[in-house]
Amino acid sequence: MHSGDFWARVYDLPLKLIYDVMAMKLGNNLGTFMEVDNKEGNRMGKFLRLKATVDLRKPLKQGTMVKYQGKDLQI
Repeated sequence: MHSGDFWARVYDLPLKLIYDVMAMKLGNNLGTFMEVDNKEGNRMGKFLRLKATVDLRKPLKQGTMVKYQGKDLQI
């Protein structure tokens, strides 16, 4: 068993960045994007929830940088 499917919550995203295309980009950054949770409770600006397949042989990532309005955001 070298991979696993995990749900991840992404915090500290501006409200304008909480959408499906961003979930796909971030999921592919973690591993391989599978799906996004579109429940209204998750989309109200608190976090973005996505599912990705992660290679368990590699270390987990603690965060990534996202460019938004000319600024680098650490998420």
